[in-house]
Amino acid sequence: SFPTRRSSDLHLRPTSMKLGIILMLLASSATAITDIIPMVVTNGIISKNSVNSVNIASPTSRIDFPSSDGESIDITTVYWGSTEETSALASGIVVHQYGVKLRSANTCNVVYIMHNFSNAPTVSISVKQNDGMSTHKECGAGGYKQIATISVPKTIVGQQIRMKAYFLEDTLHYMENNTLLWSGKVSFNKKCISGFRSDNVKVNLILWN
Repeated sequence: SFPTRRSSDLHLRPTSMKLGIILMLLASSATAITDIIPMVVTNGIISKNSVNSVNIASPTSRIDFPSSDGESIDITTVYWGSTEETSALASGIVVHQYGVKLRSANTCNVVYIMHNFSNAPTVSISVKQNDGMSTHKECGAGGYKQIATISVPKTIVGQQIRMKAYFLEDTLHYMENNTLLWSGKVSFNKKCISGFRSDNVKVNLILWN
C-alpha cells in the first residue's frame, strides 16, 4: 500500500506550462474523466490516493491524455518500489521502470523517456516507429531505436521525481527535478498525444501539463 501524502508533501510549485492538471480518479476504468481533461487508461489499475493524486500498483500501466498535443508533458512522481507481481515485456525481459510518452500516435509509433530503477539506474530515450501499424499485435516489440541512455543516481523508496519533457520543433529536451539531463534532435514527427507508462513499479502520480 502507499503512504498517504498531502499536496504540501509533494512540494508542488506553479510552472510556466499552459495548465496545471490534477488527476482525480475514483477507480480504474477504460476511460476516466478528470475535472479538466479526459484520461484514457488502456492498461493497468489506477486508484485515487487523495484529492490531488493517484496510485498505480499494477504490474503494468498505459495511460493516454487525448486532449494533449504530444509536444510536452510535466509530471511529478513518487517512487514506491517494485510491484508485488511482475510482468515481462513483449521481448520477454522484466524491467522496473516508468516514464512518459510524447508524439504518441499509437502503441507502435511513439517517443519514450523511461526511468529505469535497476541496480545501475538510467534514463532511456527511444523511438518506436512502425509505419502503417497501430496495434500491439501488429508491431509487438519491433521498431525500437535507442536515442540516448543517461546514467542517474539511484532512487530510494518515497523519493519524488519531477519529469518534464518537451519538443521545440524537432529538438527534444528532458529534465528531472529541474535539471536538464538531455537535449538533442529526434527525427520523429508524428504529432499526436502524450501519455505515461509503468512496468513493475509502484508510483504515485500527479500530472502538470
